[in-house]
Formats: sequence, C-alpha cells, structure tokens
Amino acid sequence: MRILNWLPALILLLSGHASLASDAAGNFASLGLGGESCTTYRTVFENSGVPVAGVNLTFFKFWIGGHLSGLNAWVPGAKNFVEPLSIDQAMTALNGWCKENPGANMDSAVTALELMLMQQHGVQPPRSYAPNRS
Repeated sequence: MRILNWLPALILLLSGHASLASDAAGNFASLGLGGESCTTYRTVFENSGVPVAGVNLTFFKFWIGGHLSGLNAWVPGAKNFVEPLSIDQAMTALNGWCKENPGANMDSAVTALELMLMQQHGVQPPRSYAPNRS
C-alpha cells in the first residue's frame, strides 16, 4: 500500500516537460534532466545553484555524474573518461558549451562533452552512440 501513496507524485514527476524530451531528430526519449535547456542549466550554474523551475545544481550534478559514469561503464578505453578533470570542471565545461549553444538541451550538451572526452582518450565512439543514430 505504501507504493500507492507515492504513485501520484511519481506520475507528476514523470509528466514534466523534461521527462518527455528527445534528441533533435526524435530518435530517443530523454528521461530526467536531459530535456532541460542549456539556458536553465546556465542560469542555475551561474547563480550559485539557485533553483530554476524546481531544478537545482545538485540535481544537475547527480544527473551529469550518472551520465558520465555510464560512459565509463559502457565504453571501453578508459576507466574514467572524465580524468584529468573533476566533475566540477566538467560542469564548468558544460556551462561554456551551453553558452555557445543556448538553444540546445542538456542531452546535447553532455553528449558533446562525452565525445570530447572520448577523443581526448583516443577512443572512437561506439557505433550505437546516440549522435550516430539514424
């Protein structure tokens, strides 16, 4: 019965605009913060984590960390693709990318970061990697 108490909150959470986003070509559904705009990320990042539309910097840090951990787990070639950067430096790099691409969403931003990190480690993206989908 306890699970039923959380069901309305879960439905509300998953029905938000960010949970329904996808990549620009509509190839995949973006869950969580991937659908948030770069503008939202920059606003939160540059204002010391002050929440925007219920999203704060900690949420972004966890989502980005999860994304990059997935890269480490699924792409052979490096134990930690983020090295020599820290997660905070990676977030700063994302802020810079978003400044140059204000109309993009966070899925696009983190994908660009992942491609850069793979390139720095001399690794080719797997054929199944999102930017290569057709």
